Amino acid sequence: DSEARAYYEAHKSDYRIPAAVTLSHIQVKSEAEAKRILQWARNGQDWKKLAARYSTDSLTRESGGALGSVTRDGQFGSLGRQPALAESAFGIGEGKVGGPFHTDRGWHVLRVESVRAESTRPFEQMMGGIVRQLSAKGSQDYYQSKLAQTKAALGVKPDSNAIKNFVSQKKSAREMFNEAQSAGPPTARIDAYQRLLDNYPSSDVSPQAQFMIGFIHSEELKDYDQAEKAFRAMIDKYPKSELVRSAKWMLEHMRSEGAPGFMNLAGDSIHDGVAGSPSKPAPGRPPSSKPTSGKP
Repeated sequence: DSEARAYYEAHKSDYRIPAAVTLSHIQVKSEAEAKRILQWARNGQDWKKLAARYSTDSLTRESGGALGSVTRDGQFGSLGRQPALAESAFGIGEGKVGGPFHTDRGWHVLRVESVRAESTRPFEQMMGGIVRQLSAKGSQDYYQSKLAQTKAALGVKPDSNAIKNFVSQKKSAREMFNEAQSAGPPTARIDAYQRLLDNYPSSDVSPQAQFMIGFIHSEELKDYDQAEKAFRAMIDKYPKSELVRSAKWMLEHMRSEGAPGFMNLAGDSIHDGVAGSPSKPAPGRPPSSKPTSGKP
């Protein structure tokens, strides 16, 4: 216990749980529209209906604009890295709405669902893992020493390609997801998302990676059969994901000639070059009321 405790104290930063905020957003094209939506939300209008009607974020509007939890590093699952937006969210306060905030995606109105303060996992919770880690390290050091002696005796040289492959396998799911987003051509992005899923089938970004495979097949390659396989796999593997509703929507509409046209590339939450959000009713009124006396 004393050795484990000493290790814990020396590596305490490794057990830090960063502050996080759980939030949703409504993304629109203009600051003026964002200000109207902010006022409607503050006046008690139904947030989910506002998101469904006005948000240009095709991935989140059907789930009330849910963005999940984000830390101050600003890595959003659907928006990419937006540290300024994340920092703004921390300043709003739990249970409140705020904005408008501008990003490369457009203008955002945010609603903060909850805020989690920074904390550190207690030693009692981590002790078992630390003990196993120290035990494994002792064994590993012994075998590494023996392996080095054997290699020296046999004149074995390290395989640089094997080392590179090993290092690449140690990338986190989030790192692999970010690389997939910028992998270039559609087929390259699909392959990159699939490698992520092969290595991390249950990570926090795995549902989105599976969704993106279907989305690219549908909207860029127009291969609807492969898109259907990917969307159905996403629904089967990740039934609790917020993207399930979006996957079902794609299954229902992607082959339909009467489906809403995809447009607004810059405002969509998909990787640049992928189709944007379906067209919606013209802005100016909230979804469930008529304007009277200047009110929604």
